[in-house]
Amino acid sequence: MKLSRGVILVLITAAFVYRSSAAPATSTQDVNHGSLRQVSNFSLGENPSFNMRIIPLETHPVRPTSILVTAVDALTAIGLRDYRAQSPPQEMRFQTPPWSEVTISVIPKPPTVAILNQLATLCIYYGVVNMAEYNEFVEAKFECLWDNVNVADVHVRKKSPGTAVDVSPSPLDSTEILTEALQPQFYYIEDSQPIPANIVFITAMNAIKRFSLIGPNEVMVGDLVTDPGPQWDASIIYPAGPGHRPIRRQPPFLKYRYALMSMKPALLFMLQHRRFAELAFLFAVDGVRLGDALLIKGKPDRIANMVEPSLSTA
Repeated sequence: MKLSRGVILVLITAAFVYRSSAAPATSTQDVNHGSLRQVSNFSLGENPSFNMRIIPLETHPVRPTSILVTAVDALTAIGLRDYRAQSPPQEMRFQTPPWSEVTISVIPKPPTVAILNQLATLCIYYGVVNMAEYNEFVEAKFECLWDNVNVADVHVRKKSPGTAVDVSPSPLDSTEILTEALQPQFYYIEDSQPIPANIVFITAMNAIKRFSLIGPNEVMVGDLVTDPGPQWDASIIYPAGPGHRPIRRQPPFLKYRYALMSMKPALLFMLQHRRFAELAFLFAVDGVRLGDALLIKGKPDRIANMVEPSLSTA
C-alpha cells in the first residue's frame, strides 16, 4: 500500500526531509568486528563483561532470510523479558515457519544453569550482524563469554529434512501483553527510496536489541533514533511529544515493547510486497493510536526540527 505524502503526518514528513547520508556520531554506533571466517573475539560497549567468539561450523550456505527472520523472532521473544533476569534453565530453541529450515538455539554451558537475557540478546545480535556484514550466512556457533568465561553457546543450524524440533514458547513477562491488541500499520512513502534487505533486517534487529536493553515496559519519551552503525545506511526514527514527554497524557502509552513487537510484522509486510524501502509505522493498541515511526535510508542530520505529531491527547 502506498501512502500519499500529503496524508502522512507532518511529523513523519519532517523527519523524511531531514534525512542525511552523513555518518553519525561514533559514540552511538556499533563497530566492525572482523570476518566470520576467523574466530572473532571482541568486547562490546553495552556491557564490558560481555565478549564472544564466532566459529563457522559448515561452509554450506544457508538461506539468509531464514537466519534473519529466525533471529528477529528469537530477539523479540527474549526481548520481552526483563533483560536483567535469567533465561529459563534449559536450552531455548527458535524456529519460524515458513523459514523453519533454520533453528537458533541458546544453550547454557555447564556448570551454568541459566544465563542473563541480556547476554543471550547480545550474542544473537552481534553474531548475526557479523554474518550479514560479510554476507556469509552459514551454520555457526557463537560462544558467549561473560568475564571471559564461556557461559553459553548460540547455535545457528540448518535443520535436516523431516527432523522435528521442540521450539521454545515466546516468553511473555506480563498478562497485559496477552490482553492488549497491538495493531501496527505500515505504509510505503511516496517516492520512498529502496533499502537493501540485509540493511533493513539489521536495522530492525538493532532496534529490538536496544529496546530490550532499555526495558520493554518502559514508556517511550523524547525523540529516538535507532541506528546500527555507519556501514548500515538506514535508521528508524521514533518521534515523541515535546519536552521529552509521552505523546499521550493518559494510558495507553507508547511503550518500547510495542515498537519491539512491531519489527517482525514490518519485515513480513516488506517480504510480502517484495519491496524493501522507506516505510512509515503507525502504532495502535486496542484501536487507540499511540505514535509513529519512520524507517529511512541514511541518517537524519537533525531531529530537533521535528514537529509535534497531531495525535489525540485524550
